[in-house]
Amino acid sequence: MGVFRAHPIVAPAAFILIYALMVVLLVPTLPLNLGAGIIWGTAFGSLLTVMGFSIGAMMAFLIARHLHIRKIAQQFGGGAWAWLESVAKEAGWKAVAFTRINPVFPSGPVNYFFGLTTISLKTYYIATVVFVIPPTILFAAIGESMGSLVINGETAGLIRQITIGGLAFALLVLARLYLKKKLIRNANIT
Repeated sequence: MGVFRAHPIVAPAAFILIYALMVVLLVPTLPLNLGAGIIWGTAFGSLLTVMGFSIGAMMAFLIARHLHIRKIAQQFGGGAWAWLESVAKEAGWKAVAFTRINPVFPSGPVNYFFGLTTISLKTYYIATVVFVIPPTILFAAIGESMGSLVINGETAGLIRQITIGGLAFALLVLARLYLKKKLIRNANIT
C-alpha cells in the first residue's frame, strides 16, 4: 500500500483509467471496488470507484449508441427488444436506477443496453452516478474492513465499517423496493 501512497496523483488516476477500461471490456470490477476500500478507505475509495465506473459506463453507452448496434438488436430481438425498449422509454431514470442498485443485473452489459435505447445521455449519466453510490460505498466499506482486519490487525475500525456498510446496504434495499414499486406501477410490469 506504500506504493499507492507514494504516488498520490498517478495511482488514483491509473485506478480510474483501469476501472473504466474494465467496465467497457465487461470485466467484473468487484475486486477493484474492494481493493479501493483496502487501499484508500471507504470515502476516497468510493469516490475513485464512482469516477472509474461512471466514465466506463458512459464510454460503453456511447459505443453502443454510435456504433448503430440498435438496428442489429431490433432485427434479432423481436418482441423482447420492443418490450425492453418500451420499459426503458417509459420508466426513464427509474429503469437505470433500478439496474444500478439491483445486483441481479450485470452492470457491464446494462451499460451497452441503455446505449441501445432512446433514453437520453443526461438522464442515463445522472441516474448512473447517483444510484451507483450506495453499492460502491458498501463494497468500499467491506474492503476497508477486510484491509484493517487482515493487513493491519485492527478491530476498532471494524465496527465503524460494519455500520457504514449496513447503512449502505439498507439504502440499497429501500431504494430497490421503492424503484421496483414505481417501475411496476408506471410501466405495467408484472
